[in-house]
This record gives sequence, structure tokens and C-alpha cells, in this order.
Amino acid sequence: MNASDYLLASIGETPLIELDTLASTRTRIWAKCEFLNPTGSHKDRLYKHAIEKLEGQGVLKPGMTLIDYSSGNAGASLTLVGSMKGYNTVVRPAGLSRAKAAQIVAYGGKLILTEQRLGVQGARDEAVRLQRRLGQKSYLMYQTHSSLNPEAYGTCGEEIVRAFQEMDRLIDAFVCQSALEALSVA
Repeated sequence: MNASDYLLASIGETPLIELDTLASTRTRIWAKCEFLNPTGSHKDRLYKHAIEKLEGQGVLKPGMTLIDYSSGNAGASLTLVGSMKGYNTVVRPAGLSRAKAAQIVAYGGKLILTEQRLGVQGARDEAVRLQRRLGQKSYLMYQTHSSLNPEAYGTCGEEIVRAFQEMDRLIDAFVCQSALEALSVA
């Protein structure tokens, strides 16, 4: 197995750890360590799943340019997975940190920075314009509007269930970060 295959295979299957600091509540709480994916983000799951599904459907062809807009984690994940599978990647971010920009470039991605004042909408608009200009040589991943995004996390749920079955335990409740973020915004 070469390094690219190894890294791609390491996406997902992240461990569960018990949060001992909350043991005084007599409630056992476990966390899925998605930060152990190659780029440090759960977004690795999204792009691995999406790219492989689109390849299987014949939508993606070798040498195409994959485009998306991101403020960081998604851009790094797209670039890592895309580069390892032989695609050119372009990320059009708004508000990208220098650390994320460096990570994306290190993974072989091309950054085209949009104006900060235009925000995510400006980055999205630029991504759409670039895809139209490149035509069939490119594909806009559209992470925020793609049904492949939530679909990608089905494997995470399967991993959690399997891990608890192997420990001969039942899950009483499940809380997901995105659900917590939605509550904090409301």
C-alpha cells in the first residue's frame, strides 16, 4: 500500500474515547475522535465519500479540477483527498486563516482568495464562475448544498454502533456537534 492509499484508508474508523472528567455524574459519555482524520477534520469523510461516489457514477474523470469554497477545514480535506486521487483542486475561501491556507497549499491545492467583505457568498459566486469557465474539465463540489455531505456521515454512525456492539454496550442518546451548533445559533 502506498502512502496515498494508506492515508485515504485511514479516513474514518476514528476511535471512541470515554470522557472520564464527567464520571462524577454517573453518566458515561463517549466522544468520537474525528480530529484523528488525516487533516484533523470530519470533512475528510465528506470529500472521500463524495469523490468516490462521483467517480463510481462516471461524473469525475482523471485530471479534472475540483472546486469548492471553504473557510478552512473543508478546503484542506478537499485538497488532500482530491490530490491523492489525482485531481487538481481549487479552493476559493473567504476569511481563511494563514494556517489553513498553508495547509491547503502544502496538500497541492490552489487558493484563489476572494474579498473578505464579500464573505462566503462572494466565495460561492466566484466558485460558480470558475466552474462555468472551466466547463466539463471541472466539478463544483458544493459542499453546503450537496446531498453527498450528510450522506457521508452514515459511515460514522455505523462505526459508533459497531464500536458499542464490540464493547457489549447500548447507546442511550446521541449528540452531534452540528446539532449543538444549531442550538447555539437559535
